[in-house]
Amino acid sequence: MLAAVGDTLVSINSHRANRVAELGLRTGAFSQLEEWQLQKSEFSWGSSRFDFLLKRKEMIKEVEKDDENQKEKGENRLLLEVKSVTWVREEIACFPDAVTSRGRRHVEELIRWQQETGGRAMVLFLLGRNDAASFRPCREIDPDFADSLKSARDAGVIISAYRSRVSLSGIRPGEKLPVNWQQE
Repeated sequence: MLAAVGDTLVSINSHRANRVAELGLRTGAFSQLEEWQLQKSEFSWGSSRFDFLLKRKEMIKEVEKDDENQKEKGENRLLLEVKSVTWVREEIACFPDAVTSRGRRHVEELIRWQQETGGRAMVLFLLGRNDAASFRPCREIDPDFADSLKSARDAGVIISAYRSRVSLSGIRPGEKLPVNWQQE
């Protein structure tokens, strides 16, 4: 589902972001993730279900036990949570556009995932539009989420944002955006 905001098409279906992210993972559209490969969608860990579990490409061919919490192999796994972003003000994409206790819980569990499994974690903010020049956490809407996201960044969770190329013929992953922590 698309909406027009001025001359910009915006994907307003938040579930679409996961499909666009999966396309990006399968086609190598996210430069930060080129050494990773999709292992599983809708991966449950702790009290949450996360969008994707990735595995280092060189580890895909190795045979290993199916133990999702095995510490010694944790560094070869990356837990990825995708957040759909639709709000842009003055070319700055902002998330969230409403208070999100679920989003905060996901971010906090990503920190715990890294600590307990030795794995990597990433929050991917995927814009459903192509008119932003940067991204920032929206502290004025949800200061608790902004604080959790900053704590995650400080704990080594990768925080990244990408535009989407939105047209009437479809949505594809776009360019990486800088994350602006000063304006949060």
